[in-house]
Amino acid sequence: MKTRINYLLVLIMSCATLTQISAQSFEYLDINDVRARINVNDFIFNDPTNGLPSYEYPKNSGKNTVFAANLMVLGLDLSSQLYGMVPQINNSTDLYAGPIMNPSEYATSAQIWDRVWKINCSTIQTFKDWYQAGVDDAANGTSTQLSNFPGYVIPQSILDWPAHGDVSKGQAFIIAPFFDYDSDGFYNPASGDYPLIKGDQAIFFVYNNERPLWSIAPNKMEVRVMAYAYGNTLDSALNSTTFLSYEIINRSTITLNNVYIGLDTDLDIGGSSDDFIGSDVARSSFYGYNGDSFDADANGILGYGNNLAAQSIVFLNGPFLDNDGIDNPLTPIIQDVLDSNGSAYPCTGMGFGDGIVDNETFGLENFMQYDNFGGPQGFPSSGVDFYNYLRGVWKDGSQLVYGGNGHFSGGGTVPANYIYSGNSDPLFYSTSGVTATPLSWSESGTGNPPGDRKGIGSMGPYTLQPGAVNRIDFALVSAVDYTGSGPQASLTIMNERVDSIRSYFCNGLVSNCASGPFTTAIKTHTQNQSNMVIAPNPFTNQFSFSYELENESATLLIFNLLGEQIMSQTITQKTTTLNLSQHPNGVYFVTIVDGINRVSKKVIKN
Repeated sequence: MKTRINYLLVLIMSCATLTQISAQSFEYLDINDVRARINVNDFIFNDPTNGLPSYEYPKNSGKNTVFAANLMVLGLDLSSQLYGMVPQINNSTDLYAGPIMNPSEYATSAQIWDRVWKINCSTIQTFKDWYQAGVDDAANGTSTQLSNFPGYVIPQSILDWPAHGDVSKGQAFIIAPFFDYDSDGFYNPASGDYPLIKGDQAIFFVYNNERPLWSIAPNKMEVRVMAYAYGNTLDSALNSTTFLSYEIINRSTITLNNVYIGLDTDLDIGGSSDDFIGSDVARSSFYGYNGDSFDADANGILGYGNNLAAQSIVFLNGPFLDNDGIDNPLTPIIQDVLDSNGSAYPCTGMGFGDGIVDNETFGLENFMQYDNFGGPQGFPSSGVDFYNYLRGVWKDGSQLVYGGNGHFSGGGTVPANYIYSGNSDPLFYSTSGVTATPLSWSESGTGNPPGDRKGIGSMGPYTLQPGAVNRIDFALVSAVDYTGSGPQASLTIMNERVDSIRSYFCNGLVSNCASGPFTTAIKTHTQNQSNMVIAPNPFTNQFSFSYELENESATLLIFNLLGEQIMSQTITQKTTTLNLSQHPNGVYFVTIVDGINRVSKKVIKN
């Protein structure tokens, strides 16, 4: 016990010293083709020192697709008092860094948490190998640790991992996730413990809302964030995606009703003055793209020129629906969806129609677009405005309607949940099954002039009980069209990647360093996706694929859009014919696992 206590004291003292000397209040996710700035106060993808965007795609291009993004959580108590947190205004101090703690501690102790923690999966894996070598040496009388890891020192990113809070200051004991090698409940890398992260690179930070803002009462909401990405992959979807994983804890004694969680995003696709925005109901996402055929530089910000970009915000997994004692259905029958609180489209939320009661989670349920000006569709100026936008209600209290500009003044009459949904909602889930016109509703079709676009996507409503934990997952998926084929071309590439990311996530594969969405242990020097040739694609009943094996055999897997594995077989030859005549029309993903190489391609059955 004494050894453990001494180690913890040394660790805490070293962390405090490091925080004062070298702690970072921001870091960059930069392991793949995106360079995304993560700030400690959740005003992310922005550089507040110069007010410029900082979500660079492709990396090292100097071009960006997102100006800023913020999480927001709002709900009502029994007396209809509004509680929660709303977006930050330029790196403001409305939120405290760190976990919930005794109020008297914030003036001094919050400074220790005013930082982010960045670590790579490869760093963790090297530590695990080093430590295991020492364990094996002790058991076998060998010295492989010394010979295989000469001069190894445990990296500071592992030593500094914020696994524990200070309970004497009112902080929770466990903060950041870690693997407890000796199961003693304490984080101690000298005993084999190490951080648990998602992806190949992750940035962790924690903040809370005990400080009142925007006339919204604080309710002791603690938010733990892990931003992560996958690198060393030949999958263009993964290489163009950033993931955000939020853990939201209600540490108050207040029950909140009609709660909505949302992501407020300022989408600046290169130059900010010529953009459009839209939503994709079936893909549980919203997105920004260029509104004209050339993205010019503007105000010192680089545009994409003729090679236009698109950026999607995908809602992968939301809070649980309130318990109702049933397995809420996944069904294309909208009346059944409305009557039983179900889902109309696969993988828009999780757990629907799986035979398990009360395990369903939200996907994107509402999407609103707003501008920088006044009026009923303008910039939110109060907590109530933000709450209304989360609920699909304009600032003047009117409901979003289908068609025109989404406001009744534009001629629409049918209430809707998603603005500018294009043709992504053939079942008319957005309008509760009411067929509305135009059948494809977009900004370009409405005749809007391109401009600066902001949007709020949300999930809810639900009840947030005291002590409840909500786990939320988003993905930001980027694309650039290098053929100069106009705005729609980048959307096509983006949507293909969104389909891949949603399939990976819904399939629930495991990350290399923790319980994450999927594995991407792929060699950078092996074959790329072009070495898998599929024809015909689209196909009717069967197709052939050709793939040059690196090993004597490989595993072929096929997944549907639900992420369900529908086929698995071992292949030993270059060309194989597959028959999917017994499966419905739709999108499928063909995956080859060849040693540590993994290659995937999308196929469409008509």
